[in-house]
Amino acid sequence: MKPIELDAEARTELLRAVAWYGERSVEVGRRFVAAVEATTAEVQRWLRRFPVLNEPTTDPPVRRARVKRFPFAIIFVELRETIRIIAVAHQRRRPLYWASRVPKV
Repeated sequence: MKPIELDAEARTELLRAVAWYGERSVEVGRRFVAAVEATTAEVQRWLRRFPVLNEPTTDPPVRRARVKRFPFAIIFVELRETIRIIAVAHQRRRPLYWASRVPKV
């Protein structure tokens, strides 16, 4: 299994979402963290099972893993040595804002 690498911008997005949910309910914040961790573990185990996003067309392909029970997705690419998470994206806001983060290989 390849290690997971979380971009700084993706880390910031994750922390903001955790804080937002945590302000509403500590329990909901914990469930969000658990759901993101479970999704990340699935990405690490079965990364090629997640769909490639068609827009924009890139190399390496960008994939999306939806976070169960929350309107977020883990946007990631497989690199030679790691799996890089480039965004923890809300699915209903700012589509493709993360496109400039895709690494050039």
